[in-house]
Amino acid sequence: MTGGARTQRTLAILFVVAATTACAQTEEGSEVVALAPFAASPAPLSHNKSVALVDTKTACVIESFEFRILCTNPKGVTVGAFGGEGEGPGEYLNPVHVFRESPGRVAVYDRKLARLGVFEPAGTRLSEMTLRGPFWVHGTWGARVYGEVGLGMGPSGPEVEIQLLDAASGEIVWQRSIYRIAETECGRVGSGMPRPDGGYVFWACDSELAFLDDLNGEATKVVQAMTAMTASGSPPPVITTRSPTLRSGSARSTQVQCGYGTV
Repeated sequence: MTGGARTQRTLAILFVVAATTACAQTEEGSEVVALAPFAASPAPLSHNKSVALVDTKTACVIESFEFRILCTNPKGVTVGAFGGEGEGPGEYLNPVHVFRESPGRVAVYDRKLARLGVFEPAGTRLSEMTLRGPFWVHGTWGARVYGEVGLGMGPSGPEVEIQLLDAASGEIVWQRSIYRIAETECGRVGSGMPRPDGGYVFWACDSELAFLDDLNGEATKVVQAMTAMTASGSPPPVITTRSPTLRSGSARSTQVQCGYGTV
């Protein structure tokens, strides 16, 4: 498929009818059956919903059926379309995630190849490295790549280890299981990301945030996530944590400003 950012393509379904008297040879009295579209059904551009907002004027998505990346501007005009099925440089077998690596640069992770590439939206390949898979990349943070690895089934469900990798070498610089890392309403935490001042933050239970101040520490703070600004547009109120517990079982009261300032 060529052209701009189409949201649909038409998949023609052809039904072939063969007569017993029809054959590849042209003979007097033989019947020739013409092929024509019988019906049409809409097909999506992609089954992958990952979107990278590379800058204020460029968004990139994965065209999973074409094994390529499509970048467009707000008017739907193609900025770049690159990739293709294969194992060579800039090619993909299972591109699963795109994200902004830095302003004006898009990162693409192929889980089957365990390969992370960085490109300009027009398609210029800037860097590419192979990670020690299986690894699920969430994003980059400065000179680090962050993501997670499944450890198998635990007593209460799948166990996951978060890792920070060196963006240049792919070597693991920090890793930690998130099993029972915080006491949340639903009993577990989801994925997260590094904090600007150190530590890590996880979302949990669709309504909570769990803050790990020290990557190697035991204390975690769990707070109710702020979902909206106040009606007047003023900063949200200070929230007291529901149960800011230590993994050792002790607890203490603390206050956290959400939405503004440092948590």
